[in-house]
Amino acid sequence: MKRKSRFTWFQNGDGHADPVLTMAWVGFIVIIFRVLVSGLKIHVFNQSLEFSPVDSGLVAALLTPTLGAYVGNHYNNMKNNPFYAQQRMNLIGKTPPEAPPDQGK
Repeated sequence: MKRKSRFTWFQNGDGHADPVLTMAWVGFIVIIFRVLVSGLKIHVFNQSLEFSPVDSGLVAALLTPTLGAYVGNHYNNMKNNPFYAQQRMNLIGKTPPEAPPDQGK
């Protein structure tokens, strides 16, 4: 019996729930939000809310691990999927190991 997740994950290209892809998107959205509101100062009811400028270290700290995890996860999924293995063999012009050798006919 397949257990249903409590979370809603983005789906990858194969239609499976992908937590790593979801984390990469959330990190990207956070960075985009920070870039859009950087340097913004809001005054409401004698209170002020000020957003500091975006630091490149923050961008690197959020995007590098999440995008690296996504690329690594995608690479491992492709490496272990027989469909993609067949495509790689076709691209480099080799016969896959499962195929019988040509009999010369």
